[in-house]
Amino acid sequence: DLSITAPNLSLDDSWITGATHGEGKGGNISIDVGSLSLTNGADIFSNSYGIGNGGTINLTASDAITISGEESDISVITCCSGEGGSILISTPNLGLDGSWIWGSTAGEGEGGKIKIDAGSLKLTNGAHIESNALGVGNAGEITMTACDAITISGNSLISTSTVGSGIGGSLLITV
Repeated sequence: DLSITAPNLSLDDSWITGATHGEGKGGNISIDVGSLSLTNGADIFSNSYGIGNGGTINLTASDAITISGEESDISVITCCSGEGGSILISTPNLGLDGSWIWGSTAGEGEGGKIKIDAGSLKLTNGAHIESNALGVGNAGEITMTACDAITISGNSLISTSTVGSGIGGSLLITV
C-alpha cells in the first residue's frame, strides 16, 4: 500500500500505481493533500491484470483536484477474473479537462466503483467519468455528490455502459 500526505502534489507525465498482474490484490493508494494536479498523461491507477482484485484509490484534497490532458486519468480496471477496485474522491473542487476517471472490466470480474464527493465538479473538452463493461463482467457503480454545482461541456460525459454480456452499473448523482 502507498500513502502520500503533502501540502500539494503535482504529477506531470508520471504514474502512481498499485496494479496487480497475478493472484495478489492490487495495492491501495491513499493521497491526502491540499491540492492535486495531474497533467500531460499523468496517471493514478490500481488495475488488475490477473485473478487478483484491484486496490482502492482514496484521494482527499482540501482545496482542489485538477486532471488535464487526454492521457491523464485515474482508473481501476480489470481485464481478467479479478474484481475492479474503488476510486474514492473528496474535494471542494474537482476539474477534469479532456481527462478520465474510470472503472472498467473487459473480463469476468466486476468493474471498479467510483464515489465522488465534491463542492463543485466541472468536466470540459471531452472529459469522462465512466464505468463500463466490455465483456461478461458487470460495470461498477458511480455515486456522485456535489453540493454547489456540476458543469458538463464540450462533449464530456458521465456514464455507465455495457458492450458485452455484462450489466451496466448504476449511476446516482446528487446536487
